[in-house]
Amino acid sequence: MIFYFSATGNSKHVARRIAGELQDEILSITECMKRESYAFAPRENEPVGIITPTYFWGLPNIACDFLNRLNRTRYDARSKK
Repeated sequence: MIFYFSATGNSKHVARRIAGELQDEILSITECMKRESYAFAPRENEPVGIITPTYFWGLPNIACDFLNRLNRTRYDARSKK
């Protein structure tokens, strides 16, 4: 599971390339914020990546806001049967 924020498209391009190599999915931080969607359940042992530009003063505000609201729930394979 890879979350990305991209203002110009560069970070989205990188996210797609990494996801392609890892056979993983990408999720837009901007779209998650619009939908107010902050709860995600990664599969067991699934890494979670964040791709965002870094400005000279730090992360973009939208990325910081999203990370502060992000709620990673534990994936329960038994509930998916």
